[in-house]
Amino acid sequence: MRYLLFIYPDKSVDLTAEQRAEPASEAATVRVRHGEVQIGHGPVSEAEHQISGFNMLDCADLDEALEVAAKHPVAAFGTLELRRFAEA
Repeated sequence: MRYLLFIYPDKSVDLTAEQRAEPASEAATVRVRHGEVQIGHGPVSEAEHQISGFNMLDCADLDEALEVAAKHPVAAFGTLELRRFAEA
């Protein structure tokens, strides 16, 4: 089974420069509406929790995915979310 592991940093934790390598402020958004491409600067949401990255996991089941997630370095200072997804 495949899982997406979304990474959410905890803003109350002081991170090193290496841990902050992909700031949300450098994000860009792309939408197509009525045939026109709209490009925005910054993250989709200014919400308290923003995805800072993701990993794709190939695991036997959710238990294995949870075990892998618990070993991820960000688990020590952020939140990780697992979502199962089907291959096309």
